[in-house]
Amino acid sequence: MLDNSVIVEYAILNGVVSERDYHEPILSRPPMQLRLSLPILPFALVWRETFGSTNMDTTHEKKLEAGRRWREKNKEAVRAYGQAWRRAHPEKCSAYGKKYYAGHKEQVLQRTTANNHINKEKNLLRAKLRRLENPEKTREIVRRSYRRRKLLIGEEAFSLEAHQRYERDKVKHAKLMSEWWKNNKDKSIEYNRRKRARKANAIQGTPYGDWLKELKRHREFTCYWCKKKTPIKHLHVDHILPLNPQGKKSRVIDGLENVCASCSKCNTRKHNKPLGRWANESSSLPL
Repeated sequence: MLDNSVIVEYAILNGVVSERDYHEPILSRPPMQLRLSLPILPFALVWRETFGSTNMDTTHEKKLEAGRRWREKNKEAVRAYGQAWRRAHPEKCSAYGKKYYAGHKEQVLQRTTANNHINKEKNLLRAKLRRLENPEKTREIVRRSYRRRKLLIGEEAFSLEAHQRYERDKVKHAKLMSEWWKNNKDKSIEYNRRKRARKANAIQGTPYGDWLKELKRHREFTCYWCKKKTPIKHLHVDHILPLNPQGKKSRVIDGLENVCASCSKCNTRKHNKPLGRWANESSSLPL
């Protein structure tokens, strides 16, 4: 048991208090009351000098353990506080993260690898949701990554690497593309149409996606050429002036100004014939 006289003597010897501050009656106080009457920092010195570092370490460990238990019980509060602090101090978080990574690179890589292995499905789902929620940001990240890689290894090596990657994942890529085409028919048709227009060096006109969507809401449509009522499943979007007219290399408009709703029969017969030739072959052209 720590005696009061030991505490007072130690405090006087170390200059924490003067001798006149403590008189005889103070020695009759309970030890805890006397300890609380001393300043905090010198009292810590008295504690270490009297009990040794082992007991101080034990007390510190108990405090740490109590803190761990509290954080375990209040995970949401701790998480919310951490998120709010990180949002308020992004520069400090970035600097600390870079400093920690530089000093613990191997440990970080090991933890990341282990976490990815344990939570593989969860991480893949999270990444997929993030890409769906931020498509433009995802595309920009991919493009930036490609540009950095091209600058790093050179254009020829980059092209060779891309070709090797395609050959390696050709079957997987074909399966993914097939599924995408089936699930996005309208987008796939629009993609092919734009590709064909670019190849023909057509002039970009007014987009007609909204016109096509409105047309597909009906069960039937009237063919622009033969004027017959036709089921919507036989709808063909036809260019009045063909993108690739036979025997000519003139640029035409790819837009609402140069498209019409045609039945499959008329569109197949017309193909890429010039309008004058198609007029001679067909007796049902619009006036």
